[in-house]
Amino acid sequence: MKKKYFIMDFMIDEKVSGNDFPQCYDFMKGVNPDAPDSFYTTYWTWRDKKFPAFTPKLDGLKLGRKAKLTDFISNINVIPLISNPAYKILSKLDLGIHKFYPAKISARKEEIQCYFLYAIAMGDEDINLEKCKFRICERKSFRSKSNIFSGIKTMTEYGEIYDNTIAYDKESRLYVEELALKKKSLPDYFAIETPVLFNYYVISEHLLQAITENDLTGLKVEREIYVSSPD
Repeated sequence: MKKKYFIMDFMIDEKVSGNDFPQCYDFMKGVNPDAPDSFYTTYWTWRDKKFPAFTPKLDGLKLGRKAKLTDFISNINVIPLISNPAYKILSKLDLGIHKFYPAKISARKEEIQCYFLYAIAMGDEDINLEKCKFRICERKSFRSKSNIFSGIKTMTEYGEIYDNTIAYDKESRLYVEELALKKKSLPDYFAIETPVLFNYYVISEHLLQAITENDLTGLKVEREIYVSSPD
């Protein structure tokens, strides 16, 4: 099975998200992000591919003084923080294995209800690297500078090709054209945590359509990608 997806990144646009990035980079006074059920524990639980066996206490992020509130809010924990209007829309969709956790952020001395959209991250062990397809492209325009190729067997080999590509041409990058997953099911949304696609969110056409039709702000399309799974 193969489907078209979109690699998403947080928008950096003064008119939309303001001049602070991430938008929430600090905590309110008195918040302990190191507490056992707080931000950092929740983050590392996500990195370990688990859902927390506790109810996360995620109140206390502070919107930057120069930041504007968007529907997808960048924050120091990387985990997606979404607005209440976005929650009402996305909670009606089937996003695969996920859960919404309430969180309040402080914006100009006002508490605003938001949610963490918590989904299991995929890592190296979830990728069939040898079946992934790659292409060398221009860094800014993504214009192709090579044919599609595959057969990279290890992350070490991937790293060497990536570094050699930049060493040969600083304006070129090695991009994954088709991400081959070991999982049979392809959800509408997942996070990826691997050198091949580090700290990106990958969404389906179905989910992008919902974001676009409802004018949800804060994310931008980085580029298209195909994702395949075993038949």
